[in-house]
This record gives sequence, C-alpha cells and structure tokens, in this order.
Amino acid sequence: LETLATAVAAEPHWPLVDEITTAMASAPSPVHPELKAFAELLAAGPLRQQLEEICGAPLGGLLLRSYVYLPGASLLPHADYRRGLGRALALIIYLRADPAGGGELLLYPPSDGDGPTDEATQPAAFIKAKPGRMVVMQVGPDSVHEVAEVTAGARVSLAGWFYTPGVDPLGTAAQPPPTPAHTLTSLSAPRLVSEELCDAAREATANQT
Repeated sequence: LETLATAVAAEPHWPLVDEITTAMASAPSPVHPELKAFAELLAAGPLRQQLEEICGAPLGGLLLRSYVYLPGASLLPHADYRRGLGRALALIIYLRADPAGGGELLLYPPSDGDGPTDEATQPAAFIKAKPGRMVVMQVGPDSVHEVAEVTAGARVSLAGWFYTPGVDPLGTAAQPPPTPAHTLTSLSAPRLVSEELCDAAREATANQT
C-alpha cells in the first residue's frame, strides 16, 4: 500500500473541475512503473476472476487512474453509467485518507421507477475512505453515489472501471486538459494549491469554449 501511495505521489496530476467534480486526476494510462504494473495485475489477475464469478459475466479491459481530493474538493451525486461506453464495474482502492477529514463515499438507493423518492434522496450507506479498503460497484443508471467534501488532509485513491468485452477503455477516456501537471510531492500548502489548480482548470476550460 505504501509503495502505491508513493507512486501516486510522484504521478502527474491535473485539475478535474466540471459541473459535479472538483478534484485532481492522473492521466487515463498510468505513467509510474509501479502503477502500471498494479493496473496490469488487476486487469488479468485473481481479482478479475473473482469479480467475473460474482457478476456471472466476463469482463473486458480496465481503466485505472489516481484521484486526489484536497480540502474543499468533492464529487456531487451521479451515476457512472453512460449509454454506449460499456462500463461494467466501478472500482475504488483507497491509499490515503484522514480519519476525520471527510471524503466519505455515499451510496444512494435506486428510485422506484416513478422518479426520486424521499428515501432515494438520502444516502443508504456511508463508506469511510480507509487506506487499503476496496469498493466495487456495478455500473448502472441507478448506481448513484457521491464523495463528501474533504475537510482536512487529502483523499487519495486509485479508481476506474472494468469494461464489457470488446470495449477499448482508453478510447472512452477524456484526455488531461492543457494545464500544467502537478505531483503530490509539490503540494506543500494543500488548500492554497487546490484553489490555484481549480482556478487554472476553469481558465483553461473558458479558453476552450
């Protein structure tokens, strides 16, 4: 776990800011050798076989990247499902988190088919970002989840999707924005840097429109 955390700290990251996200993410394809080897192990190792047995269906390729949530960062309620993308399972592996620093994963119950109910708008489960914990979710329109705002420290994870067979994961991934990359080892003032990175991402987005 420490080896992976160290590798993520050296991995280039870019601001990821849109309608639901304020965070930092690495490129869709890992650069650090340790991360590349780990992604390859997950994609073809015993875990994949176990997940296929649980799902009762074969899985295709894996897209795995690192995500960093600094103070103030969050991910609003959403589902990873997108028609035609072929995402089958979502995978999260926590590498670093502060016990009282927010960043919990909130899972919402499915709606009853007639629109959101009071129960569907309240989280059904809270999963703490505990280092070493892995969360696997089936991807579907009703697989709604959220990342609570980080209030202290950093929430660092490896996350991505197993795809259905025949889908090229890299062909579905958005590429990093044209803003400078940063590494965790350069974040000496997390809150200040987080705000600066978000401002840079918003400026880059504005320049593209």
